[in-house]
Amino acid sequence: MRRSLVLAPVVVTLLLVPSAALARQAENPGSRPRVALVLSGGGARGFAHIGVLKVLDELHVPVDVVVGTSVGAVVGGLHATGMRYDDLVETFRAQDWNALFRDGPDRREVRLRQKRDDRELTLPFEVGISEKGLRLPTGIIAGAKLTNLLDVLTWPAMVVQDFDSLPIPFRAVATDVATGEAVVLERGRLSTAMRASMAVPAVFAPVSIDGRTLIDGGVVENLPLRVAREMGADVAIVVNLTTGLEDVSEAQTILSISQRVLTIFTMRSTQEQLRTLRAQDVLITPQLQRFSPSSFDRLEDGLRLGEEAARAAADSLRAFAVPAAEYQRIVEERAAGWRDADVFVPDFVRIDTTRTELAPEVILGTTSLRPHEPIATRQLADEATAILGYGGFDRVGIEIREEDGMRGVILRPEDKPWGPGLLRAGLTLFDRQRGDAGWEFVLNYAHLRFDPHGAQVRASIRLGSTQGANVEWYKPLDARERWFAALRTDAVRRDIVLPADTGAGANVEFAELGFSAVAGMRLGTWGQFNAGIVRGILRVERPALPGGGTVERIDVAGFLAQLEIDRLDRIAFPRSGELFLADARVARRFLGGEQSFDRISADAIAFRTISRSTIGLGAFIGTGLGGTLPTTQRFTLGGLFRLTGVQPSAVQGSYAGLGRMIYRYRLSDGDAGIHLGGSVEAGGAWDTLESVHFGDVRLSASAFLGVDTPLGPLHFAYGFTRGVDPGWSLRFGPVF
Repeated sequence: MRRSLVLAPVVVTLLLVPSAALARQAENPGSRPRVALVLSGGGARGFAHIGVLKVLDELHVPVDVVVGTSVGAVVGGLHATGMRYDDLVETFRAQDWNALFRDGPDRREVRLRQKRDDRELTLPFEVGISEKGLRLPTGIIAGAKLTNLLDVLTWPAMVVQDFDSLPIPFRAVATDVATGEAVVLERGRLSTAMRASMAVPAVFAPVSIDGRTLIDGGVVENLPLRVAREMGADVAIVVNLTTGLEDVSEAQTILSISQRVLTIFTMRSTQEQLRTLRAQDVLITPQLQRFSPSSFDRLEDGLRLGEEAARAAADSLRAFAVPAAEYQRIVEERAAGWRDADVFVPDFVRIDTTRTELAPEVILGTTSLRPHEPIATRQLADEATAILGYGGFDRVGIEIREEDGMRGVILRPEDKPWGPGLLRAGLTLFDRQRGDAGWEFVLNYAHLRFDPHGAQVRASIRLGSTQGANVEWYKPLDARERWFAALRTDAVRRDIVLPADTGAGANVEFAELGFSAVAGMRLGTWGQFNAGIVRGILRVERPALPGGGTVERIDVAGFLAQLEIDRLDRIAFPRSGELFLADARVARRFLGGEQSFDRISADAIAFRTISRSTIGLGAFIGTGLGGTLPTTQRFTLGGLFRLTGVQPSAVQGSYAGLGRMIYRYRLSDGDAGIHLGGSVEAGGAWDTLESVHFGDVRLSASAFLGVDTPLGPLHFAYGFTRGVDPGWSLRFGPVF
């Protein structure tokens, strides 16, 4: 019978231990065969590897060698450091896999300035710009969060350079991009070897080790049985996750498509390795035909399928079992000195600035790490994430090193290699049933390393319904960036069409040239307060008024104060958190302006989610503090969730108020996807304080369908507002 029949969809191939291995035991009763555990790649299917480990532990089968490719290298490497089934399950259950495969920290962990960019620059592209020209990222996912996690999980092995010195000798397999050859990683940093072995092409950025650029080992050797033989294994327990291709309809994301392409490459090499199986080897093949390599939300299913496959091979596995007491002795000997201390006191904390332009004191100021202060080892990943949240970093390496009898922490932040200048963009499209439509495109340049002490320069241009440009210089005033100063200049022009049913009946053109200088205080990662001076030239033209147009031009000089708080978990369809924006401006003639006025506004919204239902509650208030504001300074309402049935900016006044409640139901699985919902809004605007009357409040409601597309949020809404004909509207781009 051909060996290929072994690859049929049976769960396992049960083979008897041959006389050679048993004869060796008979000649030397105290010995046992050298058992290798060979773990293939397979993306999320790798959860099944952990289920296999559960059965091996229950049967008291000790493993002497571990070899893995891709996800097999991750599970195998962790097992080689002493992590058993319960440890691995606890660790994997604690991960947010969707977030883990997104670059950068959680939105709540980044500085407010980056959050502000996220609210406007929603297109998921970033291009570097330097003296060498435009540069693209090396991978769709740099893998910073995954690397940090592996650094922390393997921290006991950080002082180990030879993988034979691990509790269980280990090898990982990667692919050399330059030669196309398999590279067996047996020395160096364990977490780096694991990360290189699972660098899926076009998804994760490749990893450089000893001058070689490495990607996923599954490209050339997905089932590294050959390597186990070279390590002297007498017996191989082989876990093969390559069970063919899932239904093409499951390949709907970049990760799943890349995994599918990788599977096509790996099938031939896997079959070649399986043909080398010997009689004493045990093949375990979990039934994963309906389990996509990108199904990282199916941990429990993967554990179960791996366990079931291993139990089907229990009779063959028992041949390598040892008595319970001996097995416990082996486990304890391997665990001695490993993973005993979850907390340690570093003798030193060092920042390696080889690959960053920031000064070490600035980077250290983003963390709570200090010499001679205790820290939980798993907190190290949080410290690395805090550095990533500063912005401009590709990854942050973590190392625990022993030097001259002292043990300390070394952090290695790496600037994005496609920087230092970064280009991002945002796009907004809107259309309404009554024919008013528009678009806005924003291109933003940010130089986050303007000097080693954290100074930044930003510049943007805006095209479409609103046109303009701005430049900002930002400078921290201390190493921890608790205080800062900023200078900004803006030039803006926009047209607003006010329909007759609002009582305005005119086309209005606004233009502004402004300058501001502020100083402020950073409030953690969630907010900032700033105050300063503002000077501007404002112009408003109404060309369509009866009897001819009018032009209003004024100089404004005054003071401003702003408080901004952003705790939203995401911009597209937020599920939790709050957003609060408060702005106060005082203009006075004695400062050189032509008018005096006071203007204060506050806008807040909060979201909470239970299961698939999300509720958002928000309010806006604006006041001229007893006076009448210039046209350019009036508050505006209208548009999606700001009186949905009314055109954007169609409701204006020196005094305004709005209350709103938004409900969403998530129809699709995953973090975002497709949403169905509705809103109720009530608000109005008035020219004078005396004219404010609650009887004039407009009531609005909407029903909407929302889709979180790869390019940004899309809303299709049908709005109702008292006194205005109902109609549909379409908006692509940010809402809050």
